[in-house]
Amino acid sequence: MFDRIDALIKKHGFAFESWEDPSGKAVWAALLPSEEALDDVRVAACAERPQLRPAADFLASADWMPLTTASTFDKAVAKLEMLLACLPQEMRARDTTWSSAVTSALEHLRQLRQAAARRKTCDVSFDAMPASFEELVAEVRLGLRAANDCSQQH
Repeated sequence: MFDRIDALIKKHGFAFESWEDPSGKAVWAALLPSEEALDDVRVAACAERPQLRPAADFLASADWMPLTTASTFDKAVAKLEMLLACLPQEMRARDTTWSSAVTSALEHLRQLRQAAARRKTCDVSFDAMPASFEELVAEVRLGLRAANDCSQQH
């Protein structure tokens, strides 16, 4: 039933977690590269500091981030499975464009949490993150082309 989620957990070592939003209005489902990443997202989503909550919402808004919310656990997990179904099969693994982008976005979230902990406040500023998988691939291609052009000039 949840073959894509199962494969990422069993074959690629991803971690899964689900939790209720503190408002009680939604259930989160997350499938991320590590337990530590799950902790970062859960803490941001459940943050007592309202400055961090938009960070989790921002991550969940990208259609390629393996984070979903829904009214029930079943719906959240089904939504996560559908999100994964929209990704090309070859991307659903470690060391792909997709997993690298997920890791980069999560690292930015971790940096925001650390800054908030040090200052007791947080100016939330997000790196631009592509909203769709197609935008993500286009940005990666542009970056690779620019890097290739630069290396050919030197």
